[in-house]
Amino acid sequence: MKAGIALQLFGKSNLQNAFDLVDDEPDAPAEMRRRLHLLLDGVGFDLVNLSFGEFFSADPALFVQRVDEAYQALQAVSPGTELTTTIHLGNQPSLRVTYMGETLLYYFLVKFAQSPITPWVHTVMYFDLYEDAGGAYFHDDFHEHREFLEGKLAAGAAAGYFPESAYWVAFDNSVPVYLPLYMRSRWVDLKGLRAAGRLRDHVLFSSGWEWGYWQTDAATLRMAYTLPQSWAAPARGFFGDRIGELIERLGEAQHDGLMIKRLAPYLAGRDQVIDAGKKLGIVSQPDRVQLNEIATTPDFRPRVLEPLNAFATTLEALEADFGLAYLAAPRDPFLDELADGFSITARRARFAYLVHLAAADLSEAKLTAAQAELDAAKEIVSARRKAMHDPDVKPILRNTPNATFYQYGYLREADLLCYWERELAQARQVVRQVSENVPGCVL
Repeated sequence: MKAGIALQLFGKSNLQNAFDLVDDEPDAPAEMRRRLHLLLDGVGFDLVNLSFGEFFSADPALFVQRVDEAYQALQAVSPGTELTTTIHLGNQPSLRVTYMGETLLYYFLVKFAQSPITPWVHTVMYFDLYEDAGGAYFHDDFHEHREFLEGKLAAGAAAGYFPESAYWVAFDNSVPVYLPLYMRSRWVDLKGLRAAGRLRDHVLFSSGWEWGYWQTDAATLRMAYTLPQSWAAPARGFFGDRIGELIERLGEAQHDGLMIKRLAPYLAGRDQVIDAGKKLGIVSQPDRVQLNEIATTPDFRPRVLEPLNAFATTLEALEADFGLAYLAAPRDPFLDELADGFSITARRARFAYLVHLAAADLSEAKLTAAQAELDAAKEIVSARRKAMHDPDVKPILRNTPNATFYQYGYLREADLLCYWERELAQARQVVRQVSENVPGCVL
């Protein structure tokens, strides 16, 4: 195992207040060395991971030059420290650049650097390298990233894979939902990449362990060491065959509903910043039809509402099956967490169906039914709040001043169920044709 630290290259692309190496200084190499001394002196990290921001690009020639300068500065300050670089996502036209006669995604410019740099290919959320990506960061799939990584492995070159075990900003554990689909996707990636060659680095971008997300980290660590025949083998190791089989059924149902049928954005949350980003042509999580757009979306019922209803029904049946297994099992805090995970995810799917159906049918009765699902979810969240793994829950559940862009704990919205309240308020606006304050669920 190695220990390292991640930082941004360009200050202008640094949206989340990370440590960055250079702004517009006239002597960039000297400034890089100065900042690296601040960061690394007396620490002894094995590696530094260099990122290039999201959504914004720089001049290609300057990008390549600065990456090489960053490597040289790192060797001057901390000789022998490895430099890895993150190859991020973003398929919008502004991130397509032409350099050395080749048109490519901005982040792939790292391949032109002259320095011995280890590229880490990044993917986001529970999407994998081999299947549909649902429009995440404007990608229908991540074939460019897969082909780049497989090419490196086949050539025996140093390369890493940098997927996620959660994407907390308005997408999964901040909703909250429990998604064993993450374990499935990490297994799909490891199985596929094994055929290409030896993957030297495998690092998860983790966003917290509550609500069952520790399982993704633990399962992926085991699978990277010894790849099992089934993605659910680690879950069976955690909980036994009966519970493990139910986790597997839930993960497969999520694969079908969220990835194959592209229902991912309807289980996810959506905050005010995501709305603002869309107007600027910036998309991270897969986009969805807004509640006030349903009336002008002719295929919404067959494409979204009907499969969402079927998906919710499947999750409710799994919740019931899990309940029987749970009653027969000895009491255990991790099993209690799992019970809450199955329940909150079924409630979220049914709630999503009801608020969208209410907007489609202009139905007060469906608003009432959605409110009942929200009330049930509040009870689940209240129980989970009293049983968190973290011994100090205030920093993760409340407004928390810190040095990053996000001035709150990553589970604040999950604890408040803000995304649910926001969607219900938006649905009331559509149904009742009245103005109403809608929570922003951000900052």
